[in-house]
Amino acid sequence: ALATTSFADWRIDRETSLADARKWLTVSGSAIAQMAADEGADPPSDLDDSDAKENPSDRDRDDQQAPWRKGRGGTQIGKAVHGVLQTVDLTVDPDSIDSVVRTQAEAEGIPQARSTIRALAQSALEASTVRAAATAEHWKELFVAAPVEGTVVEGYIDLLYRSPEGLVVVDYKTDDIHDDDAREAKIDRYRLQVAAYSLAVEQAVGEKVSRCVLVFARDGQTAEEVTIADDDLASAQQEVRRRLADSAA
Repeated sequence: ALATTSFADWRIDRETSLADARKWLTVSGSAIAQMAADEGADPPSDLDDSDAKENPSDRDRDDQQAPWRKGRGGTQIGKAVHGVLQTVDLTVDPDSIDSVVRTQAEAEGIPQARSTIRALAQSALEASTVRAAATAEHWKELFVAAPVEGTVVEGYIDLLYRSPEGLVVVDYKTDDIHDDDAREAKIDRYRLQVAAYSLAVEQAVGEKVSRCVLVFARDGQTAEEVTIADDDLASAQQEVRRRLADSAA
């Protein structure tokens, strides 16, 4: 005889299947940050000024033959700056980056912005955090993906390096911030992004991330460095975990 299923059992199975379909299988760190900024909205695929995500297969192409694939960002200048920082040797004098700046500016179709791109990249390269990374074991434009609370968290980390205290996640920002309120809002949003990256790193390599640093590049000025560590990082990681768990509930 054929087995029969009651209507009540069918409804339960249906609701379970729908709930499973709503779960995030994969989410980027910046999407988590965007969701926090836009409560109630679905996480987008691309987010801030410097974290638009490309297909990993595209990113694996030969860097020298595909300069247009370097860099990330919602703005052409942001993409070009990230492309420069991804390409140059961190130990090189920032004054010697002109050829890379020219290549990235042309790749983004903004040769007229070379001076701005150069100034922003040089600002980031002269940041104390980046200078410390230059003399340590480090990785640039590092793709990371690892399960956290049942969801794979992925993203490209601008710079990861090993300090005496442990791993450090560095994220470059090129936002043009005009007032303190906007600055605090940006920092609050980005702390979740780097916290998500730190969780993915910890899961992937089995080492603790000691701190995350936001490096805000400034045209003609010293970069602003915002460190997220200790209780602040632990709190941000906990919030990321909570949001991921809620998405699977």
